[in-house]
Amino acid sequence: MEGECQYYVLRWYYNREEQACQLFWYSSCGGNGNRFETKGECEARCAPAAL
Repeated sequence: MEGECQYYVLRWYYNREEQACQLFWYSSCGGNGNRFETKGECEARCAPAAL
């Protein structure tokens, strides 16, 4: 798997406990669907609707 896990970039994820999107360092290695390039993208997919 050459090229993977070679660099780190900032990405957003949804933290269920905090009910908010937060930044984290992504290692470009594997991962899951809870990873977004922008806060807006994270909020659109994950954040609960404001009441």
